[in-house]
Amino acid sequence: MITGWQMVAERSRCSLNTTVLVIVGLHAVGRWFQRTHEVGEPELLSGLRRIGEQYDTLIEVASKPPHHWTCDVVEGRWLGEAVTHKGRPILAVNTFV
Repeated sequence: MITGWQMVAERSRCSLNTTVLVIVGLHAVGRWFQRTHEVGEPELLSGLRRIGEQYDTLIEVASKPPHHWTCDVVEGRWLGEAVTHKGRPILAVNTFV
């Protein structure tokens, strides 16, 4: 899950507020490992970071029917759709090609 976050600290309390931006299915992660032949988590996270960096553009594209989006990375392309989580649109990563 890729999140946006905000930390609040006061004398009497401390909290960390997060907002889900992207959910990544295990199928997508498995396809990434299968198709890139990479074995490291840092490489996977680098590819997923690109989705977070393009979040505003991707959510705008996915807000219109058919609600699908693509994100190109060096190793290939992430494919997904917009879904609703707690009444807010987020990006769901479905697969990697």
